[in-house]
Amino acid sequence: MTELYWMHDDALTLPKSCEGIASLYVFDDETIRYHGYGLKRLGFIYETLLSLPVEIQRGETVPTILAAMEARGATALVTVNSPCPRIKATTAVLQAKTSVKLIEPTPFVVPQKKLDLKRFSRYWRKVEKQALEPTATLI
Repeated sequence: MTELYWMHDDALTLPKSCEGIASLYVFDDETIRYHGYGLKRLGFIYETLLSLPVEIQRGETVPTILAAMEARGATALVTVNSPCPRIKATTAVLQAKTSVKLIEPTPFVVPQKKLDLKRFSRYWRKVEKQALEPTATLI
């Protein structure tokens, strides 16, 4: 089974399980308007994508993904699950048209205690040390 990885705004990374498969990010004008992205945010996304092995296209998300799958002979789409209503809706449309494998996102931190999510500053005080630990050793 050939797979295509759909990289979206809630998953601007390439999970280890998806290394070696074709990846696609779609700049969708309607999604950009929905989120209200400005030039700085779009620039951040674009610069992030340039550092990854991903094909970047512009168009409507669902037809662009389906066309890319067809062009590659992909029979399944892989993506990271997202709490974003727009990404959830897009994923549901794709699930009705093709096989979709959802990967659960890697948590930013694994909290040791119950977190107070009402204020970011309270949350950050509890997770800052863990969040800023090195994730890789440089050789």
